[in-house]
Formats: sequence, C-alpha cells, structure tokens
Amino acid sequence: MLDLLEAAGSAASSEAWMRYALMICSVNAIDGRPVLMPRSKDAVRELARKIGNVGMDALSRAHYPDDVIGDAANAGEIDTAKN
Repeated sequence: MLDLLEAAGSAASSEAWMRYALMICSVNAIDGRPVLMPRSKDAVRELARKIGNVGMDALSRAHYPDDVIGDAANAGEIDTAKN
C-alpha cells in the first residue's frame, strides 16, 4: 500500500502515506518481540510487510475506532466485490 500511495505522487497521497507510516511506526512489538522504530522509508516498508494486512487492519481499528467504513464492514453492511 505504501508503494502504491507513493507512486500516485500527489499531496493527497503523501498525506495518506504519512498516515500509514505513523500507524506502522506506532508498533513497538510483534508477537512479544520488541521492534525498533524505523529510520528510513525502506525500514517502514519492511516493518509494514512484517505487520501484514491483518496487523494493519488491527492498527487501523486502534487508531481510527470511529471509522464508518470499518464499522459498516464489521456489521456486514458492505457487500464483497465480485469479479
């Protein structure tokens, strides 16, 4: 997701990238093992890979508990995409 946001290259994507990065940098342990604060974009991306999609979902819920989309998805109000 970070790479995708960066590729967009606009001010809006930069703000979104920073939001993702801040959530990622808030992680201080994974499975009880301490995690050092990333010191570069590459380190942020590597930590994001370790966190994975499930971890990012948990971070999103912790940082943005009033997220309408998240609440609607949990309540089953959003249909899944069909190909």
